[in-house]
Amino acid sequence: MDRDKIGLIGHSYGGFEVNYIVNRTNLFKAAVSGSGIFDIVNWYFSMGWNGSKPQFWRYEEEFFKMSSMFYDSKENYLKQSPLLQLENLHTPVLIWTGKEDYHVNWEQSVSMYLAMRLLKKEGKLLLYPNEKHVIMNPSKAKDLNQRIINWFDFFLKNTEIDWIKNKRQL
Repeated sequence: MDRDKIGLIGHSYGGFEVNYIVNRTNLFKAAVSGSGIFDIVNWYFSMGWNGSKPQFWRYEEEFFKMSSMFYDSKENYLKQSPLLQLENLHTPVLIWTGKEDYHVNWEQSVSMYLAMRLLKKEGKLLLYPNEKHVIMNPSKAKDLNQRIINWFDFFLKNTEIDWIKNKRQL
């Protein structure tokens, strides 16, 4: 293993973990975040339209294990939010989501991308129209898979890939 060529990838809560980790370490040479949470306070106060209930239950009962509501532990919530740590990002991040994702609202991915652009961080955003939390259309899934391979080839193997090298925004 080459310690200078390590990649990181995650989807959904794994996407949140990517967003969280890359702001706290320079270990990874490239990362891919799929449908990940970027602003946990915003997501806390949003609706989970797929289950027709607010997202805050996830923080208290599911994977965040915060054990208290936002107003009882604001500092702890803010400390966990990738949004508030993004100035520490030094890893190029490929962000992807379905444009109809309301499980982790697709705007979380757009917000991360916009914040990265504002801070001049390296990354790309892939928005897949008519797709939800998981890319189901075979041609779009194939496109995503190829772009993820390209991303890691470009940053980990120094392979020339035009759509990444090109500064034009996707």
